[in-house]
Amino acid sequence: DGLALALVDPTAGVQVVSFAGGDSQESTIHTLPAALRSTQSFLWSPKSSFVVSLAPGQKGSSEPNIHVWRRGDSATDEYILEAAYNFPKLEKGARVIQWTPDESLCARLLPDGHVHILNGTDFLSEPLVDLKLSHAAQCFELR
Repeated sequence: DGLALALVDPTAGVQVVSFAGGDSQESTIHTLPAALRSTQSFLWSPKSSFVVSLAPGQKGSSEPNIHVWRRGDSATDEYILEAAYNFPKLEKGARVIQWTPDESLCARLLPDGHVHILNGTDFLSEPLVDLKLSHAAQCFELR
């Protein structure tokens, strides 16, 4: 909807700038403290309810390099860390999370090539479907 911009500030780290909309020039900056300064890309959910920060995985590290942030209510418009994952061999531009247009479902690619289908608004619950394929999935497209 053009009312938010995710960016990496080399000094402050990962931030989301929220705009008031309309003719207003007002904006609010939200720092996402757990996101890595090495973040290279972002994904927005279709309704902008979530933003995902993606950073390269560090060899031998178990530190999460994928962070899923939920936009808070319109009064605060803050971003809350919903989930964090480690994906050691994350390639730049790789699609590892994707929502359906209504955000009711979300697909998540796992490092082992399995795909989890999740409730699109609850990343902490058990997967609705665990697709264990005979060959590891490299990418996917959810419709």
